[in-house]
Formats: sequence, structure tokens, C-alpha cells
Amino acid sequence: EKKFISLSIKNNSRSLLLNKTFFYRDSLERIERILYEVYKNTKYFKKLNNFILDLIYNNNELDLASYNINIIQRICKYLNINLNCELSSEINLDLKKRDLILGLLNATNSKKYLANNGSLNYADKDFFHRYDIKFYTHDFIHPKYDQSSQNNLKFVDNLSIIDLLFNCEKESEDVVKVYNPN
Repeated sequence: EKKFISLSIKNNSRSLLLNKTFFYRDSLERIERILYEVYKNTKYFKKLNNFILDLIYNNNELDLASYNINIIQRICKYLNINLNCELSSEINLDLKKRDLILGLLNATNSKKYLANNGSLNYADKDFFHRYDIKFYTHDFIHPKYDQSSQNNLKFVDNLSIIDLLFNCEKESEDVVKVYNPN
């Protein structure tokens, strides 16, 4: 059964940028309780629980964007994934949709674009080929891994990297790195 984890946001507004959105730290205790209940019987809970709690609590950035980026960077480091992270907000482009994507690619000297399903509504292969940018689609097929310690009758996909870590620990690196966009 999927359980959703969410943070209580201060001044909740969809018009705020993520780096201007802040959350209540007391909602982290609720997340800790949920993680304990869901993952306490997993193979690597005892080994990784402190690492996960450190990700959640010892993250000095309180705006949502910085909080998420910090967690992503630390998990990538743990899994030996080389991550080059640049913030689009630091590039200062006043563009929208496919022009913004193209502007970001040009600003970072990128020649490849991996499109998600949402961007396919306004950006297509022909547009990017006109600018000599290789276009790939992200047709994600969820990898399966062992969740047996959670007593699942069948595999539950689309959970977080935390599920993968608690169930596979360092083998998570292989699961993540095997994915290859078409």
C-alpha cells in the first residue's frame, strides 16, 4: 500500500517559487514516524535509518528547493552518482516553455535534452533538431527490486528512492544506473 509523505508549507501558494516556499520543521517528526512504520522491517532499515534521518533533519536549508536539492545531492553521493547540479534560477532567463528549455541548454552548452512527459506537450524533436540538440524522451519503465521484507504480495512501483535504499542499500546504485533513456 502506498503512503504519501508531505510537508506542511508556510504561506501555501502555487504562485510562489520553490526557493521562496518554506515548510514547518515539526512536520519532519511526522515523516520520521511514517518512515519507521513503513520500513522498520526492511532488510537495511537498521543500517540506513540514521542516514535517512540525517537527510531529513540535518538539512540547514529550509526553503523547499534547497532542501530537495541537498537531499538529492547527498543521496547521489551515497550511491556514487556524479551529479552536476545547476539552478535555472541563477541563469536569469525570462522565457517560457520550449524557449526556456532551449535557453537553458544554450546557457549550459548542452547538446542533449531528455524530455519528460510534461514537456512533450510544447517541445518536440523537430524543434530541438533545428538547433542541433539531440532529443531523447524519458519513457520511464520502473525497475523491479526486492521488496520482500515488506511482506508485499506484489511489487509496488513509483515509491521514493528511500524505498529502494531501505530494501536494497548499496545495490540501489545498480538499479538507478541501469536505466537508459531511449
